[in-house]
Amino acid sequence: MKRTCQMLLLMLLAGCSTTTTVRGDWQEEPSQPAFGNVLVLGVTPSTRIRRSFEVALAELLDSSQTRATAAIVAAGNADAPTVEGIRALAQANGVDGVLVTRLVARKVAAHETASRMGVKTARPVSLRDGPGLIELFSTDYNEYEDPGEFTAQSTATTETSLYDLRRGDLLVYVVTTESKFREDRDDVIADITRAIARQLTQAGLVR
Repeated sequence: MKRTCQMLLLMLLAGCSTTTTVRGDWQEEPSQPAFGNVLVLGVTPSTRIRRSFEVALAELLDSSQTRATAAIVAAGNADAPTVEGIRALAQANGVDGVLVTRLVARKVAAHETASRMGVKTARPVSLRDGPGLIELFSTDYNEYEDPGEFTAQSTATTETSLYDLRRGDLLVYVVTTESKFREDRDDVIADITRAIARQLTQAGLVR
């Protein structure tokens, strides 16, 4: 029931978002059994971004049939992970799959919106008790200008690799996302993690 609710929520949220596209590619035959215990790892020099990403994705993947754990939580806020450290962490937690996400490309383009001229109208105030005939058909005009503004449009591409520890760290699936967003947006991680979780669920790799 929980997984069904999660899927409905993911579909609704995905339908509202137009900023992120996602693609999944099998690296092995698409007959992979679902994973029961997944370790989520984000590769970034920023501990804050890493924690936000790993926790968000782990929460989306976690269900009664699939356990998902953020690596930074399992490691107790350790420094940048190493291959040996992740393998030891996976073994200690009984993990059968490791999800590794990294940023593979980012482009930033600056845009300036055009300034806009306009006119505000207002009826003049009468100095007498009520408006006269001329005042009823007269209008004050005030011109104004909305100046243009600079905005930064970013395009970020991430790659999420799923490794099967049941078969000697075999790479079985890759999820690629492309997100277009303004630099002042703070929901990019939510968009990307929802897209990744949706793709993995549709591929039957998590339940």
